[in-house]
Amino acid sequence: MAYRLGRAVGQPRGWRGAGWWRHALALLATLAYLAAGAGGAWWLWSRWQSVRYAERGIAFGTSALPAGAGVDPWGVNTALEQYPDAQALGRSLDLLAAGGFHWVRQRFPWAEIEPVRGSYRWEKWDAIVAECQARGLGIIAVIDGSPAWARAPEDGNNPLAPPRDPADLAAFAHALALRYGQAIARYQVWDEPNLYPHWGEHGPDPAQYLQLLREARSAILAANPAAVVATAGLAPTTETAGRNLSELVFLRGLYEAGGRGDLGAVAIKSFGFWSGPEDRNVDPGTLNFSRLVAV
Repeated sequence: MAYRLGRAVGQPRGWRGAGWWRHALALLATLAYLAAGAGGAWWLWSRWQSVRYAERGIAFGTSALPAGAGVDPWGVNTALEQYPDAQALGRSLDLLAAGGFHWVRQRFPWAEIEPVRGSYRWEKWDAIVAECQARGLGIIAVIDGSPAWARAPEDGNNPLAPPRDPADLAAFAHALALRYGQAIARYQVWDEPNLYPHWGEHGPDPAQYLQLLREARSAILAANPAAVVATAGLAPTTETAGRNLSELVFLRGLYEAGGRGDLGAVAIKSFGFWSGPEDRNVDPGTLNFSRLVAV
């Protein structure tokens, strides 16, 4: 073998020799290994994030339950005043009880029960309460709908507007709680005060609503100390000014107005709107079931 400048003549020059492919395969194998490792790490991280996302709001372990967590949670919104007779009313309630529901959320419209100040029409509501009691169904009484005599002039044609004087609603709430006693265990004061037209022409006002809630709650508890009085069901909305106000902003306003001690329970409506229950995105600008997490 001949030599030239310290290298044997005929020795492979760099990668052009017979073994170049071994080096290439080794390099490709190394790159593939690194890519697989990175891909696997990315998959594991994505999977972990996905599990965290999907399990948001789910509690694991044996932590102590919060107060009231043992209450039967199943209920349904009703309009029991629509039934023309006791037979139709009873048949509807039988179906609810057979379906495993325990609570009925039923309006007790102030305007219909007290159309004239101090004059009450209880007959229809007496029947509803009695039929629910007979089947062991609990009642969540929603008090709303002001009579014409109680409204401010600018709200004269809006039966969903609040009363001009919160004391008028408090007097009605006291009469209601006094009449039905333990037969009604839960109350909600008003409905959707963060939306028009439920707070009249003035637009949503957390401080004004707190005054209404505070007086009505005191009146109810004076007649039935065991009752639980919740806020009105706040409706989901992304608007933050004008006639509609985000329930997140409205609830914050209740606390800022000093309402912490007046909120026996907070009621939130979860309509879903844009997506199904599998959507776990939580954002003030998104209307979905997971919005409750933000609240």
